[in-house]
Amino acid sequence: MIYEQYDYYVKKNKKDPLDRAIDYMLKFQRTDANFEIPKLLAVVDSIQKYVFSQSKMKCGDYSVFASLLENEQVDERLQFLIDYGVPCSAVEKVKLPEELTGYPNIIQYLKDNISQISSKLIPYEMKLMNEAIF
Repeated sequence: MIYEQYDYYVKKNKKDPLDRAIDYMLKFQRTDANFEIPKLLAVVDSIQKYVFSQSKMKCGDYSVFASLLENEQVDERLQFLIDYGVPCSAVEKVKLPEELTGYPNIIQYLKDNISQISSKLIPYEMKLMNEAIF
């Protein structure tokens, strides 16, 4: 998609077409893909649930898709870290064992493995991670 946007800017004789294309795609990801589209999906979800329930028909559930877009496909068990201000880029670097469930167990796992986790994070991300779990 960056190449398509780049070609568009080249055809329009825009200055710095590659930089513009990259900026455009990053802006799309930050605003549209992570905010606007999930918001619209939530509206569609609400409307279709109302319409289908009035017709006594089974409705779909768009909330899963909206959540995945909004949270950049972060492991739902770690969603609370985003809620506490840890950036998605940091949360994506944390890998939990598949069998690990429950908020208290996850917090304890993060505390017990903080040195291993910190090796993958930049100082700013680590500061926010510490604030979230300690």
